[in-house]
Amino acid sequence: MRPRHSSPLRSLALGLALGCAGLSASLTVATPAAHAEQVIETADDGTVSAKYNVDSEGRMHGTYAEFHADGSIKLKANYRRGRLHGNYVTYHASGRPHIVAAYKNGDRQGKYLEKDERGRVVIETTYNENGRLDGAYIENSDGEPLTRQQWEDGEPVLVDGVIPYPRTRDQIRDEIEEIYNHKDPLEGKEGDTYAQGRGEALRHLMIFRYLAGLVWRDMVLVDRLNAVSDAGAGLCERIGRLDHTPANPGMPEDEYKFAYEGTSRGNLFMGSDNIVTQVRAYMDDSDASNIDKVGHRRWCLNPRMLKVGFGQKGKFGAMYAHDNSRTKVPDFEYAAFPAQGYYPAYWFGSHYAWSVSLNRRHFSKPDPSQVKVTVTPIGADHVKRGEPLELNHLKVRDSGSGIPYIIIFRPAGIDTSADNRFWVEISGLEKGSKPFTLRYVTSFFEL
Repeated sequence: MRPRHSSPLRSLALGLALGCAGLSASLTVATPAAHAEQVIETADDGTVSAKYNVDSEGRMHGTYAEFHADGSIKLKANYRRGRLHGNYVTYHASGRPHIVAAYKNGDRQGKYLEKDERGRVVIETTYNENGRLDGAYIENSDGEPLTRQQWEDGEPVLVDGVIPYPRTRDQIRDEIEEIYNHKDPLEGKEGDTYAQGRGEALRHLMIFRYLAGLVWRDMVLVDRLNAVSDAGAGLCERIGRLDHTPANPGMPEDEYKFAYEGTSRGNLFMGSDNIVTQVRAYMDDSDASNIDKVGHRRWCLNPRMLKVGFGQKGKFGAMYAHDNSRTKVPDFEYAAFPAQGYYPAYWFGSHYAWSVSLNRRHFSKPDPSQVKVTVTPIGADHVKRGEPLELNHLKVRDSGSGIPYIIIFRPAGIDTSADNRFWVEISGLEKGSKPFTLRYVTSFFEL
């Protein structure tokens, strides 16, 4: 967390270096079996730099005082059997209080206050009995507001007006486990070499849709759509390339039309004989030929999709993706990939483009000249500490596959492995005919 000590904690083990450069330690201590003694540390010029007590086991115990070079107090604290326990106050060289806090058995508890040399509040917050942030967290920079947050037992529940985590990590784990346990009826079809693979591909698709906040639970494989996709993959293999609208290479007309339905009504894939890998490839969609539209991804995240089919022939794959048979679509404002809140790192890649699809019921058509996107790393305290990352791609579209309105962007050099968090802002939008800035947190974690 951002609140911190003003100086390194001293080693609690007798005889170890105390972590203060330039200091020589004049120690008067007894052996562990003897009574407690006071320790006095001195600087090279002989001035006292710190005073504290150690108990018979060599642990800090009782009052602790640290001093500036001029002899003024720098830190006052209390220890109990080697752990901070009681009031903790540090001071600027001017004598003004810097940090005012309290500890219990080594954990922060109660109010925490940090001020700059002019007496202005830098951080003000509270820790609960478990040593976790709990309540308001306020941080300022040069006297100006930097962040206003609300925490509950170590978890942020409101960050600058944004609910950062609509779903807990455990909720996400539970839902993904439920999807993994799902079995489509066609997964057990006799005589179908790819039956199990089709079921696993469907589960991958369900997980991606769940993570994006879209309906997924009642999706099904359809036998005819699997057959159409097999035929489409076979047609691509026959011509040796991916083509959504291929000419007839000499097939019987009825077979060609059936296969053409598979190529023209679906996503196409080339490069692996594993039918499951195509779903991750469609969601990646970040190569030079696809990043401007991420069309395969948008079909996968089409809210109206209910039925689907997956096909394979050699190293060519196809997914029947143009289904719009869902009649009731639960309302949503936007579908982000990666999504708002906690997001499992396994289900994304650092080279992937990010995308935010806007529901036309809530947003006006985006104007590319007005849209601005920033992605800024944040720490565990959920405060932006650096500049926004450079974007190496930005595209705004108002038509096309799936959800028509979409903003596509890719931060350069981003690390989306677990424990990395980002603050995303998309300004220049209109919601309800009023200017709107979309803001959210994405925090990657291990399942």
